[in-house]
Formats: sequence, structure tokens, C-alpha cells
Amino acid sequence: MRIALGAEALSPQLTGIGRYTWELASRLPQIAEVENVKLFRDNAWHDNAEQFVRPKSRPTPRRILPRKLHAWFHKREFSQRLYHGPNFFFPIQAENAVVTVHDLSVFRFPETHPAERIRQFEKEFSRSIDHARHIITDTLFIKDELIEMFGVSPQRVTAIPLGVSEEFFNLSDEHSDRALIAEYGLSNTRYCLCVATIEPRKGLDHAVRAFLKYRSSTKSDAILVIVGATGWKNSDLHKLFDDAAATGAVKFLGFVSDPALRAIYRCCSLFLYPSLYEGFGLPVLEAMASRVPVLVSNRSCLPEVSGGVAMSVNVEDYDTFQDAISEGMEDEAWRRQVIVSGLTLAKRLNWQECVKKTAALYREIN
Repeated sequence: MRIALGAEALSPQLTGIGRYTWELASRLPQIAEVENVKLFRDNAWHDNAEQFVRPKSRPTPRRILPRKLHAWFHKREFSQRLYHGPNFFFPIQAENAVVTVHDLSVFRFPETHPAERIRQFEKEFSRSIDHARHIITDTLFIKDELIEMFGVSPQRVTAIPLGVSEEFFNLSDEHSDRALIAEYGLSNTRYCLCVATIEPRKGLDHAVRAFLKYRSSTKSDAILVIVGATGWKNSDLHKLFDDAAATGAVKFLGFVSDPALRAIYRCCSLFLYPSLYEGFGLPVLEAMASRVPVLVSNRSCLPEVSGGVAMSVNVEDYDTFQDAISEGMEDEAWRRQVIVSGLTLAKRLNWQECVKKTAALYREIN
């Protein structure tokens, strides 16, 4: 099989879709049936995914071709490959395509998205799902939503769970982890952790408000650490972070490197994922792989992804949310149990399995 993979989500700051694209680009060439993988981005073909994720890496040499020859080459590449759009869309030239739909938040919660993103989905999404040979979703929840909202035939949709990187399972010595988190002012500090892109539907405002109630009611000196890449419509969120930071209750770190992120996971006391709507929720698995107890929102796909292992709560009920934080921080029997069961769940959901199932789907429809 010759595969083309859309690469627009790749960047030095990988969010969930970028991580998915990176894992596909890195692992598909290792699948026996996959003869060749090319990346398509900015109306050009590329061989090297690293140039987008690690900009100092050697870029793909650009072929300078005469105009007619360039058009012929372009058309040939599309015609000879199965195109996979891992980020909702695929080019109109790709007549043989698979597309991944991660969530339907643009349609369910348009107020949480920038206007230009809404316009893009209004313009292109119907064509994408109508003309794709097959559609992949990350969860059964999103598959069912897609069928219900857009009338897609169930036979055209396959749910393939995402995975967690092997590095999150590695046990690091505590001294190394402490040295890494010291750079972020987290030494000798007990903290809860949220990891999410800073945007409205992630529920970070609910986590901050519930955590402030927890601190006030229990007189705890624990803090809430928030890690995440820049999103959109987040000026009110940042003001909330700043106000809470002034009391010493919250520390916002922004985007951090992968080694630092893994250390921050491993040293936290409780992981909170308060998202109001999610297509999968990779950080839930990352926390479980890091041997951290997890508390999630009871919305959308999160009960499915967390497999009944995590404690789930209505994050908009701050009294219930703060009680759950207190239980998650203090109930040692629950903490021991959920760390073991969470690790077992995370080991079942890995990137290698995700990519193998994706390649098997390519083979089935190609």
C-alpha cells in the first residue's frame, strides 16, 4: 500500500491531533504491508515529518519542476495513494481517501470556537464525510454522534482508540523528576494537575473554581498546576488563572517539553480532566500510564475512555467536584486501587495497536 498522510496538524507544540498525526507518520512505515508513506502539506509533498515537529531537523528537499511536470507529478501522487486526512479534511484532489473525525464540538458547541474555524467546517466538513471512502473516529461515542447528526451509514465508520506513548510508562528515578519539576517551582509541593489546550470546552474554569473551594474548605496547601498549549477564546480563562495564582492556589505553566511533562505527571498527587466535551482525551491515558489517580468529567466520551477506572463527576457542580478532589487526594485505598487499574487500562491502549488497526482498515477498503 502507498499512503498519503495530511500533515497540517504537525507542529513543535503537539496537541492531541498533532500527536495522532505524528504517531501515524512515525509508525506506518514500519507496517509490513505499507510500501511507502508521503506527507502532504502546503500543497506540496514531503518525506520527513520531523521538519514540522523539530524545526532544526533537516528539511525535505523541494523539487523544482516545470509547471506542467509539477501538475502531472501532483496528480500522479494522489492517484497512486490512499489519502488519510487525520484532521477532519482532505484535499479535493484526493479521490481515494479516509478521514478521521475526532469530535463534533464545532457543531455541538460553536460558541467555543473561533469564527474562522466554524466557517471552515461549514464549508468543507460535509464534502469530507460524504466523499471519504471510510471515516475513523477515536471513540464509539463520536461514531454514534456522527451517525445521529449527519446520517452517516454505520458501515462507513470505524472507531479506533488512540494510544499513549511508551515513554509515559517508564519509571524515572525520583531525584531526576524532582530536578526537572524544580525548574517550574514545584519542588516539595503537593499538587493536582490539569493538562489541556487552553480553550473554553476543556472546563478548566470549573477545575479552578472547584479547587479553590477545596482549598478553602480543607485548608489544604496543595496547588493546582495547569499545563497546556495556547488555544483560543481564552482571555477570561487567563484572567481567572492570574487571579487564582495571586492567592498561591494555581500555577499556569503553558506548554512544556515532553520530558518535563512526563516528570510533572509522575510527581502530581491527582490528575483532573474536567472537559465538557471530548473526542478522546489523551491526557487521561497519559496520567494513568504515569501511575497517577485520575478524576474526569462525566461528559461525552470520558466515561468510555476511562473505562470505569477514573472517578467521574459533574464538574459544573462545584460542591460535588470539590468533594471528589478531597476524596481523590486523601482516600489512600482508592488511590492505590485506581493506580493499578489505570495502568492496566493504559497498557491496553497503545499507539502501536492504534496504527496497526488503522493500517488494517486501509487494507480492507483499498
